[in-house]
Amino acid sequence: AREGGGGGGGGEAAEMVAMEVLNEAVAAAKQLAQTVSEHKGGSPVAAAATPANLALMVGLISRCSSDLRTMAEVGNAQGADVTDSETKRMIAYSEVRYCILQVLSLLANSDVRILAMLEVGLAIVVVEDVIKCPSTNFDLIGIRVGCELLRNLCVPAHATSSRLIDADAMSALVTAATNKCRDQNGAAAAAAGCRLLLERSSPRTPAALAFAKCYDQVLAMDVTKTHPYVRVELARATALCTPAVVHLALCDAGLENGGG
Repeated sequence: AREGGGGGGGGEAAEMVAMEVLNEAVAAAKQLAQTVSEHKGGSPVAAAATPANLALMVGLISRCSSDLRTMAEVGNAQGADVTDSETKRMIAYSEVRYCILQVLSLLANSDVRILAMLEVGLAIVVVEDVIKCPSTNFDLIGIRVGCELLRNLCVPAHATSSRLIDADAMSALVTAATNKCRDQNGAAAAAAGCRLLLERSSPRTPAALAFAKCYDQVLAMDVTKTHPYVRVELARATALCTPAVVHLALCDAGLENGGG
């Protein structure tokens, strides 16, 4: 709307249509989340979890985040205040993203489904388009459910760790746990994800190195403002990481033989 300049009534009409479409998308996403929540199994859940539908939902998350990022960048470049219309659009995109993340979190309850989600690119989308996305600086509920979903993807880390590490999941989890996620439940989920990714990876060394690379964020964390559960989970992650890192250092010094 800003870039179009004096579009007049035509611009306003197009904006109204776009908002109507967004509102319909919000309603549909909420209905899907409710349906999946009410049916723990059965045909509705099976239908939602097909590879095609998983790919569609992952694409929706990415699109919502992309549009939110674009609106923020245009607003910053033009130096103008956010209009009421833009605020409504941003809220609608955030709601769609939240509902889809919620659905995927509910569906991520088995190794088979989690692997299917990774096949359609969920790991990189949750990392880049949710946890690291600038729009979740103000979307507290979005980053919380994103952290919960990423934690769920870490549960079968024996099968998912390589893809999660390649997607930079460890860095995203540490960032969310130590400073970005102001919702304590989300921070706790992120910290638990760090621990699970280390605890269940085999071999553990790649996860340990990924954790060590961002350990400065753990050391810089303000423990007086951090929930005890977050501190405990990060301490457990540190304990799991340390032997692997020490082993690598000893190998580099020629004092031990290499290995996972």
